[in-house]
Amino acid sequence: MPLLIHVETGKNLYGGGLQVIYLLRGLKGFNCKNILFVPEDSAILRYKRQYDIDTITFPFKGEADARLFLRLFNFIRKYRQSTCNDKILLHIHSRRGADIWGPLAALTSHIPYIITRRVDNPEPYSISHLKYRYASHVVCISRAIYDLMIKYGISEDKLSIIKSAVDTTQFRPLCNDNNALKKEGAIRGITEGSHILIGMVAQFIKRKGHEYLIRAIREIIEEFPQCRFIFLGKGPLLSDIKCLARSLNVEKYCIFAGFRDDIEHIMPCLSMLVHPAMMEGLGVSVLQAMACKVPVIATDSGGLKDIIFHNSTALLIKKSGDIAASIACNIKQLLKNKPLKERLVANAYEMIKKEFSIDIMAQKYWGLYNKII
Repeated sequence: MPLLIHVETGKNLYGGGLQVIYLLRGLKGFNCKNILFVPEDSAILRYKRQYDIDTITFPFKGEADARLFLRLFNFIRKYRQSTCNDKILLHIHSRRGADIWGPLAALTSHIPYIITRRVDNPEPYSISHLKYRYASHVVCISRAIYDLMIKYGISEDKLSIIKSAVDTTQFRPLCNDNNALKKEGAIRGITEGSHILIGMVAQFIKRKGHEYLIRAIREIIEEFPQCRFIFLGKGPLLSDIKCLARSLNVEKYCIFAGFRDDIEHIMPCLSMLVHPAMMEGLGVSVLQAMACKVPVIATDSGGLKDIIFHNSTALLIKKSGDIAASIACNIKQLLKNKPLKERLVANAYEMIKKEFSIDIMAQKYWGLYNKII
C-alpha cells in the first residue's frame, strides 16, 4: 500500500485548503495511506475528526521556517525504518514554503514528489524553474496555469490539468429563508423578501477586484434601490475597500460580513455572485455559486476561462474600459431578464456535475499517483 504524504501550509480554509480536504475524502476509497502535514494552527484541523483525516502538525512561521523540512525528513526516515515500504510519494498542495522545503525533503529522502499549482500570478523564472524542474509531475488546476508552467520551461510530459472540485452535497440550491445570513448578527439590515442580495466571496487583495464592484453600486441602486451588496472574506485591503464605499456614499448598501465557515448556507440565498478578479487560478467561489444555482457575473481571467462562457454559463465582465460600468450593466441585465438567468443557471449547473466533482478529481489524482510510484 503506497503512502501519500500531503503538505498544505495555508492556515485558512480558502480555496486550496478546501481542495485538499475534498481530495483526501475522495481518496478514501482507494488502496493507499494518506498523511496530511499542516501547521499547528491550521483551520483544517477543525475538520480532522469530521472527515477522518490523519494529520501531523508542525510549528510554522513562514517560508523561511525550515522546521517543515526537518519534520518531513525525519518522518520519512522513521516510516521507512518501521515498515520497509519504499512506495512513498510527496504531494505539495501549496506555496508559502511548502514548495521550497517539500521538494528539498523529497530530494534528500530520494522519493518522488508532485506539486499542485493553484495560482496564476507570475514569479521570477529562475525561482519557478528551480521549484518545478525536479518534480515528477506538476498538476495545474486550469489551462491558464498550464500555459504559465510551459513559459517556465516545464516540459509538457510533466504537466497535466486536474480541475478543482466542488462538493455538491454541501453546496446545493437550497436557501433556508435567509436564516444563515442573520446568524449571530454577522450580517444585518436584510429584510426577508424585500432585498436583492448580490454577493462577492473573495480575499480582500488587489487582484480580486473589490473596488470595481464598489464603484458599480451607485449606478445599480439608482434603478434597483433594494439591492444590497454582501462581501464575504477578509484580507489586507478590507479597510481600504470600506473607505472607498464611504467616500462614494454607498456604504449603507454594503455589508462586510468577514470570513465565514457557513458559506454553503449563505451562497444559495444570493441573487447572484459577482467575481471581478483580474488574476485567478480557477475561482472556487464561482464553482460553489454555480453548484447552488446562483447566477454568476465574472471576468475570464486566468483559470476562469475554463468556466466563464458569456451568455452560456455566466455573464462576462469586460476587463478593458470602464470595468465598473460593465459590472453594473450585467447586474441590471440579470435583474431584468429572467429567461437569461434561468439559462445561465441551468448550463452552469450541468457543467459542474460533469466536470468538477470530487470523485472525478480523486480518480485523476489516483491515476497520476500510480503512474509515478
